[in-house]
Amino acid sequence: MNNINAVLKSISAILLRSFIVSMIVLVLWIILYFTIGRYWMLSHSELFGVTQDNLRFINYQSMLVYKSIAICFLLCPLIAIQLYLRSQ
Repeated sequence: MNNINAVLKSISAILLRSFIVSMIVLVLWIILYFTIGRYWMLSHSELFGVTQDNLRFINYQSMLVYKSIAICFLLCPLIAIQLYLRSQ
């Protein structure tokens, strides 16, 4: 049983670090978008044949999908593992 707990602790440490890195990437994405990316991206929107409103929508939806994936596949299993380890 100790071997399983050690493996679960290792997995939870990996999940925690991965979640932190993904949130740092998301924060950097938001900062870069609001500082330089918005104007650069909107000035190049004609290259892709998309309107500026659609480009903003795509960017915000991409942020939402990225955050949702991070929460579903990193944070939820981390919480489940931690709850299991605390119940032991």
